[in-house]
Amino acid sequence: MVLDGPIAMPKSYPSLSWKQWLKGARQFKKRHGHLRLSDLRECDKILPGLYHFAYNVRSGEETITEEQRKILDQLGFDWGLPGTNAFFQARLRDLAAFKEEHGHCNVPQKSKTHRQLGQWVARLRMRREEISEARRKQLEEIGFVWDRMEELIATQWEAHFEDLLAYKEKHGDCLVSSNDPDWKSLYNWVSRTRRGRDALTAEQVQRLDRIGFVWNALRFEAAAAFEDRYAKLKAFQATHGHCRVSDANDPTGGVLKRWVVRQRDKRKRGAMSPEHEERLTKLGFHWKSRKSPTR
Repeated sequence: MVLDGPIAMPKSYPSLSWKQWLKGARQFKKRHGHLRLSDLRECDKILPGLYHFAYNVRSGEETITEEQRKILDQLGFDWGLPGTNAFFQARLRDLAAFKEEHGHCNVPQKSKTHRQLGQWVARLRMRREEISEARRKQLEEIGFVWDRMEELIATQWEAHFEDLLAYKEKHGDCLVSSNDPDWKSLYNWVSRTRRGRDALTAEQVQRLDRIGFVWNALRFEAAAAFEDRYAKLKAFQATHGHCRVSDANDPTGGVLKRWVVRQRDKRKRGAMSPEHEERLTKLGFHWKSRKSPTR
């Protein structure tokens, strides 16, 4: 239970001495890694009265010496009262650190390591209308998403993007195959991403473009096939001095000849791109078929 203001200490809570409280505070920091002491339940697990003593120190109701104040500073005691700007800024720094580590701000409420932060995030979403415009702006600047479902979708996108980076690192491209059982989930995501490009943010499109994402797989494969056949025809031309591929001189066993025939047909139908036509013409491609020499 993360509190936003003072709470009266029940009579059943013990009145702590400075030494008792300091010992409990050190135990709390050892367990949680910080000394915010803003969660009543977590404080009670360590030492009943721990939260209230901390609140009274912050508010000035509990008088401490300058030496004791220095001890608290050395321990990293958070002087911001729950509900104050200092408290908000401390939580904001924690959330920014979480985002830096995990890539999103969707902190689980039941997180073993970030439970208090998760509860604070949940309270922010429930009380969005009560939060000042200035604080909303600070949250949004670090990527905070008010709609949890929207955050979950964004988180899943990031996870798949990381998988795509891993795939590219291993295979050298982003052409995930449907026949690879190890990447079935990634293939499905890639397919959905191609179909749903209009639903992506400009940033997501840019990130995919930067890693060489292929938006039209069929067009890409067709272009790759052309380049492969063109390279073979260029090698053939260098060897034979012409581009008239026949059954007798085809080094690919008929594959290159059939491709040459298809290129003539594509040009005749007007289905060939000007770029491909120009490249083939410069290579010395014969657009009219005739009996080829068998050199």
